[in-house]
Amino acid sequence: MKIALFAKKTGDGFIEAFNFFMKELSLREFRISLYQPFYQDISRSFHFDTPFTLFSSCEELKSLSPDVFISFGGDGTILDALELIQDTLIPVLGVNFGRLGFLSATSAEEFGEALDQLLNKEYEIDSRALLRLTTEENPFATFNYALNEITILNSYPSKMLSIGVWIDDYFLNNYWGDGLIVATPTGSTAYSMSCGGNILTPSSKNLIITPIAPHNLSIRSLVISEDSKIKIRVHENRYDSYTIVLDSRTRKITKPVDIFIEKEKFDFNLVRLNGKEFFQTLRNKLLWGLDKRN
Repeated sequence: MKIALFAKKTGDGFIEAFNFFMKELSLREFRISLYQPFYQDISRSFHFDTPFTLFSSCEELKSLSPDVFISFGGDGTILDALELIQDTLIPVLGVNFGRLGFLSATSAEEFGEALDQLLNKEYEIDSRALLRLTTEENPFATFNYALNEITILNSYPSKMLSIGVWIDDYFLNNYWGDGLIVATPTGSTAYSMSCGGNILTPSSKNLIITPIAPHNLSIRSLVISEDSKIKIRVHENRYDSYTIVLDSRTRKITKPVDIFIEKEKFDFNLVRLNGKEFFQTLRNKLLWGLDKRN
């Protein structure tokens, strides 16, 4: 079985943990590929006994055709992996080194068990919807899609934005506030949730529009069909710039443009191991049910 390994940070304790990971992989005779920048960082303090190949781009990863892509880190690391995965549909297994980890399927302590499930095909694939952004300026070039959310933010937090929104050419509302989030079901437990948005199950065929600090108490998060086509126009902007954020990638916009958002044509595949399911994750991560009566 071919495995691609990806990580971005190598902080305290990671070398010891990675040594354990490599031993577990070697015992099971996985064919290993390593993300080249990660290899360069870790090779100064880690000796590799197991044969491996290197990749640094989506094209190189695609040519290696791994069965599973393993991401070591938090949810942010998985979001960073999206640039390598793109439209390849290679399933991603997240090993959580972060703090909360809604996307990561397993912990470092469960890594050996997770590998056995991979070998025995005891897992399922969760296909997660992506959002595609289109504008006249095309500031994100071909990497213009997001797994969690697309966000419009004021570049100057002390001032409000006025943001007009249309759904399938029907006018929805003009939002006054700090910004606006359009989130996928995957992103419903991220920034949108922090702003009071609904939580959606990953298989929901919906999107969420969530205002950020709206200057109107009657404004609430709205759930719409994933087939909807969204148009956004920023009206009020005294400093003639605002920021568009795709997951964690930002671009400053300096002239009025219409922003179009819709579901991407391809999905992002996550590995879901046996015994792991979304409602269990909600209970564990958000401490639902932490009540002495339960």
